Amino acid sequence: LCAAPAYVQRRGSPRTLDELAAHDCLVIKERDHPFGVWKLRSGNQERSVKVTGPLSTNHGEMAVQWARDGHGIVLRSLWDVAADLQAGSLLQLLPEWQQQANIWAVYPTRLERSAKVRVCVEFLQEFFSKQAPTGFRNAIKKEATIA
Repeated sequence: LCAAPAYVQRRGSPRTLDELAAHDCLVIKERDHPFGVWKLRSGNQERSVKVTGPLSTNHGEMAVQWARDGHGIVLRSLWDVAADLQAGSLLQLLPEWQQQANIWAVYPTRLERSAKVRVCVEFLQEFFSKQAPTGFRNAIKKEATIA
């Protein structure tokens, strides 16, 4: 969860998930996820929050740009917004709440013994484990799904 400093200065920062309902949230329509429902986890607790806002899209990069421009709060993967957080163009909100993001390595069964595929999957595991928040690094499993 993140927003531009200008948005936070204008509207304040939510202190709880329930306060998101009173904020302008930038909703992204993705795959089979319910529209405007954010499923978030903090430790063992999981919550679904219904959010609304003035803008919605089916393009994550557009929603991040709207957030940078101060139009509202966006929920994106850390690897999508890490540079903006480091640069200060976005601020992380409610950092104890995260959305689970699974990444799958899908490849044909005939390539399951391929050294190139194995090295690629290992590289991606390491890359994304470095991008994960510290508390979530242990949740990254060293396994691949073969389709």
